[in-house]
Amino acid sequence: IRSRDKTIISGGEKINLIKIKNILLNHKAIDSVDIKIYKSKRWGEAIEANVILNREIRKEDIKDWCKDNLPRYSIPKKINLIVT
Repeated sequence: IRSRDKTIISGGEKINLIKIKNILLNHKAIDSVDIKIYKSKRWGEAIEANVILNREIRKEDIKDWCKDNLPRYSIPKKINLIVT
């Protein structure tokens, strides 16, 4: 995440990308996270998380982790899982 991209506005909400990355990194199955920003017609800007896993896990489990630990508006719209 570049320093100028630490915060975005998505759907009218201010979102701290560092917070999202840190929350994801707190999951025991996640080794690394790369946050990307993409343009969205609906949201203006949206978040994509590329997640490096240390074991197999379902995408729904990562989404549930986000729902339990992040405000709904800051959950990444796209989550890509990579198992090493």
